[in-house]
Amino acid sequence: MGIVNKIISKNDETQALDPNQLTGKELEFLLNILRESNLKGSQVELFYNLAIKLQNQYIKQTQK
Repeated sequence: MGIVNKIISKNDETQALDPNQLTGKELEFLLNILRESNLKGSQVELFYNLAIKLQNQYIKQTQK
């Protein structure tokens, strides 16, 4: 019974997500793209803030 309950609760979590919220795979994809990008000096601060937000959201979703 324990495994079935975990599967059911995991499905409920996926359905409860806001349609505008990124999935773990989408967040991972974006973080990988950002890692490989080339930046100009004026873009560094915005890039850093965006990467931190994405990383925090990814960590939050993967801890569930």
